[in-house]
Amino acid sequence: MESFLATLGLLTTCLLQAAYWNAFREASSPYSRTAISTYPFSCSLLSSLLWAAYALPIVTPHRILFLLAHLIQSFSLSALLIALLASDSSSYRLRLLQVLQILPPVAGLSIVALVLGYYCSTS
Repeated sequence: MESFLATLGLLTTCLLQAAYWNAFREASSPYSRTAISTYPFSCSLLSSLLWAAYALPIVTPHRILFLLAHLIQSFSLSALLIALLASDSSSYRLRLLQVLQILPPVAGLSIVALVLGYYCSTS
């Protein structure tokens, strides 16, 4: 049951962040884009608080690791999304280069989160 909840939580976070990315692409004014770009971190924070409420009533190392994995995954996805949104460059090539600079640490954190999540679901 816990592995199902873990998967559901991570998928929900990813889907919400994808929805914000879509809203950003559809936004027409710079003000709208700035406002929308603050939402992924808010979404990650809310999602992490919900998982903390799940993990903390019975504190076990398994649940603490699970919460840590979720936090890492959530905030690393948010960091990548913010890098995509916050680029002030009008050139597609420059924006891509800026995003590629943040991609390796985000990918590394995501791998750590996946390993922790797998460990939590199998232990």
